[in-house]
Amino acid sequence: MSTFLAPKQTEIGINSFSKLAQLINSLNSQRPFIVMDHFLAKPPLELNNELLKNCEDLNISFEFFTDYSGEPTTQHIDKALYMAKQHQADCIIAIGGGSALDIGKVLKVLIPNDSLTLFDLYEHFPSHTLPMVAIPTTAGTGSEATKIAVITDTNTNQKINPGNFKLVPDLALLDGKLVESLPSHFTAYTGMDALTHAIEAVLSTKANIITDHFAFKAIDIIAKNIETAYTDGKNLNAREQMLIGSYFAGLAFSNSSTNLAHAGGRALGTEFHIPHGLSVSILLPYVLEFNEGIADDKLVQISDYLTQSYASSTEDLKVDSAKNRVNGLLVKLDIWQNASQYIDPNQLYESIPTLVKNAFDGNGIKTNLKEPEFKDLENIYLSLHKKIQTKFIQS
Repeated sequence: MSTFLAPKQTEIGINSFSKLAQLINSLNSQRPFIVMDHFLAKPPLELNNELLKNCEDLNISFEFFTDYSGEPTTQHIDKALYMAKQHQADCIIAIGGGSALDIGKVLKVLIPNDSLTLFDLYEHFPSHTLPMVAIPTTAGTGSEATKIAVITDTNTNQKINPGNFKLVPDLALLDGKLVESLPSHFTAYTGMDALTHAIEAVLSTKANIITDHFAFKAIDIIAKNIETAYTDGKNLNAREQMLIGSYFAGLAFSNSSTNLAHAGGRALGTEFHIPHGLSVSILLPYVLEFNEGIADDKLVQISDYLTQSYASSTEDLKVDSAKNRVNGLLVKLDIWQNASQYIDPNQLYESIPTLVKNAFDGNGIKTNLKEPEFKDLENIYLSLHKKIQTKFIQS
């Protein structure tokens, strides 16, 4: 038996941001609390001013929270929660990357439930939450579609990532125009994160016919558009398609799960302070290789959508094609080159025992179709070390 969760309403289209005032009005909100990445309030976007202008005829009082950077932490949540309660917020609007959306999702649950903390969201499902509109400005996290928020506990440096259906945003708004100015390296990181979401949703023990549908469609869309979005950021069709692909991937993994690449990537990101999409994507080739032999039928389907080649071929050749396509993207999108600037190979080698332990302490290990042991993950990190060492020497 499976349950499929999704936002109640999704708006898609270039310049659909202009509909936000209408959406706020439909929620009967008069005191929205806006979580927004700080640079979105600056030229060329100035989304705060656009929002205020669109709502000038409505009796609405806004409060903006922009006091965060990087991946969200418990300190960010505490600051935002205090401000939102002072504002007497009756609606949450999150505009930005995964950090903005994850902060907003936590607020929608915690504001009307004073007795709950972030840690309670692993097992408490309160009856009342604030309505929320999620507006992504990166095409990667899929957070606008998911029941998951990832927050770093500043006391322990561990990532908290409860999967609570109450965290799913009520409304999602996908406007490709908002992704137009995303720098190329972030286009690569977030795009590969979305691709990894989709692939891991397929390679999950919780996958079902609905999650597979959205995951395969996401792989198809991302494979067709990620290179164009990377090389030509002004191509609004590619930008919009990447947003849709990321959204579909979010629907897939939120209802299925992410697995080994994310479990290992979260540990890697915490240890080396690497952007999330970068950390998971550099593990993806080794995760695909690890899953061979157990999930070959799934890998064959993944290969078809990744390579856009549906011609008959042997299973082994198709699996190799999937791995080659991923490795090719990591080269074309300069992922390997960028990773070698973040990770010192000697430090990586010395950190492997800690990385393995932290990966197993998190989630996503047991839902991998081929469940790894400690030695398996150690070998994956050793393979990564060899690759990074080669790139480090070349640079």
